[in-house]
Amino acid sequence: MNWTEQDWARLGSRIRAERESHGLSRRALSEAADVSEKSIQVAEEGRAPRARWPQSLKLIEKALGWQPGHMKAILAEGSDWQPGMQLGAIAALGVNERFGAWLKKERESAGFSQAALAERLYEFGRPIYQQTIAKIELGERGIELDLAVAIAAVFGATPDAALGLAVDGRSDEEIHLRGMLARREKFIRSLVTLASCEIESKKP
Repeated sequence: MNWTEQDWARLGSRIRAERESHGLSRRALSEAADVSEKSIQVAEEGRAPRARWPQSLKLIEKALGWQPGHMKAILAEGSDWQPGMQLGAIAALGVNERFGAWLKKERESAGFSQAALAERLYEFGRPIYQQTIAKIELGERGIELDLAVAIAAVFGATPDAALGLAVDGRSDEEIHLRGMLARREKFIRSLVTLASCEIESKKP
């Protein structure tokens, strides 16, 4: 591994940002990934591993809903490492850009400012910053399933419609995307179950 301290620091900040965007504590993410809370702390602090790629990073990557190889792609930004398809079809197919373009069009058609949309999402129980909406519209930020569902619901749509997925005659690309969305939905449900268990355990 030829990545620099700056590369590891960038990965650490991305992991933390993604965790916080899901509203997870380090403890909650550690339980979802089945790793120690210390492993989450080490990853977010951007400490370079001493030897081979740690198994804990693979588990954290999966728990965050990232495609295999996404962490290595983050590390490799600005280098000559070629991730190929390891970023997964979600990146290769430009899903972020597609959803962002749809969101901007729908928001402007509804006469919403980005700030107004942020307020509506707060009412829907999915708080988000106006700056985050701006990044989503530019395709610069990934979209979590629960956020995609909430945004689509504001405009009376579904994530499938936002991505332009057909109902009949689906292509391999569409089938892959649907499978990915289903896996993310399962992940979100597991987090909700975990959070509910934590709440119940803390009741007197």
